[in-house]
Amino acid sequence: MIFRKRNNLELNRPTLKIEMGPADLILEILAIVGLLCFFGFTLYSITRVPDSVPTHFNARGNPDDYGSKTFLWMLPVIAFVVYSILSLVVRIPEKSNYPVTITPANARRQYTLRIRLLRYLKVAIVLMFFFSVIKQ
Repeated sequence: MIFRKRNNLELNRPTLKIEMGPADLILEILAIVGLLCFFGFTLYSITRVPDSVPTHFNARGNPDDYGSKTFLWMLPVIAFVVYSILSLVVRIPEKSNYPVTITPANARRQYTLRIRLLRYLKVAIVLMFFFSVIKQ
């Protein structure tokens, strides 16, 4: 495996404070509302299911393993952890890997694109986890 040596330009990327635009605000609100709905739905569901719930299904769709109903909290907690990690990564866009060399001229645009992508990813992950639970 060949490793490319970083040059000084890559190591000294500008640190900018990227303001949150209207689209960013909407994405953050969607992700937070999705998380709250996910936890609310899980809380609502946990009171209505038996103490033992299916945790694994075979190829025919029949349950072949059972566990405690506290297992239902696993997906909302994982979604929250992923959301939290991505929220931390959004705060340091200069540390991300970019396909172009970051210069003072293009830094704001590249950082904004990276942050927006991560916000879309947060919404998508939360909603995918949530809808995978609702479907069942």
